[in-house]
Amino acid sequence: MKIVFLSHTPRNYLFKVGSYHLSNILAQMGHDVLYIPSPLSLFHFMNIPKLGDADYRAVIKSRLQTLSPTKDRKHIINLTPFVLTPFNKGIFDRPKIPLTQWFTFNRIDKKIKQLGFTSTDLVIQDKPALFFVRKFINTKRWIYRATDDYSSMSRGAGAHSIQKLEQEICNYADRVLVTSAPLKSLFSRRYSVSSTILRNGVDARHFTQTEPIPREYQNIQKPIILYVGSLDDRFDLDLLLKTAEKTQSLHYMIVGPGSKEQIPKDTPNITALGSRPYSQIPGFMQHADVGLLPLRLTDANHARSPMKIYEYGLCGLPVVSTPLKELQNRNESFISFAAEPESFLDKIRQSLDRQEELSRNAKRSSQSHSWRSITEKLLEITPLEADLK
Repeated sequence: MKIVFLSHTPRNYLFKVGSYHLSNILAQMGHDVLYIPSPLSLFHFMNIPKLGDADYRAVIKSRLQTLSPTKDRKHIINLTPFVLTPFNKGIFDRPKIPLTQWFTFNRIDKKIKQLGFTSTDLVIQDKPALFFVRKFINTKRWIYRATDDYSSMSRGAGAHSIQKLEQEICNYADRVLVTSAPLKSLFSRRYSVSSTILRNGVDARHFTQTEPIPREYQNIQKPIILYVGSLDDRFDLDLLLKTAEKTQSLHYMIVGPGSKEQIPKDTPNITALGSRPYSQIPGFMQHADVGLLPLRLTDANHARSPMKIYEYGLCGLPVVSTPLKELQNRNESFISFAAEPESFLDKIRQSLDRQEELSRNAKRSSQSHSWRSITEKLLEITPLEADLK
């Protein structure tokens, strides 16, 4: 089959999102895959305050590298649109922009034609702003895969514009997939659409291959409590800092963009390592003792399907999380919940006390959530008998 992904995150970026993993498995199965990430615009280069942020520059760099079709080591073609205006707050907060933004400076319409993807078997979209690409592709099946409540997130356009655009997409798509039970309920109420839950998975091969102990761990004699991920506005930094203050008997390792800037340097039992390549993440997880997911209790976070859960789990880590609705619904025995520093620390201690048992449970449960099994389910629920659009 010929399959196109319209994704919010470039494949060559630091974080590897669901579309990255799904596209990998589909390419391994022998399908031809074209991957189109979130557009680059002229205004990305005019945002002077953000250009000082290393993570923001990394995103731009990852998109610049694929303005022309580029086949990566997984045999997937990457192509980033270069548009005039972004779909964002301020004067660009209009749902018509992603509906009518057909002109791209790098003419991806011509490139899609040259690549032979004007007629495809399947399009999988998780970035609302890429809806304009529908004008360039005839496909047997158009799938909208919602991974978050985008309208509740602080980045991007406003809630009204995103919801109006998502309604258009839901009306157009042959099937709507969501990654959590709260998202399914939300889409039913908001868009009157019957969606199918297909949760995020885990790259089983990547996280089960044994890695050596990271050098950053080698002189630490205390139990290592690990968080891997971004320290953006979804992260509860105050909860982490107050939990760490309560005892010096544990050492907290924080791996991810923004950690060096946000973690106070005078906190003796927290080490902020900053960003690390995806290839190094299994080593940090395999040699830690407990994994953390201290996210703020917002509507957007409650609807998330955190990939980190089963990545921690495959590496044998018990997990302590804030009480997110989606995770509570799963009833995973290796995940415990707390919202306040004192109880959060208690759950960490309890996880350490039961570490061997919880580690076995974590590995056993997480093995059933591989991205290959998720991809097989995707193909089962998206039969390709429809006529071309």
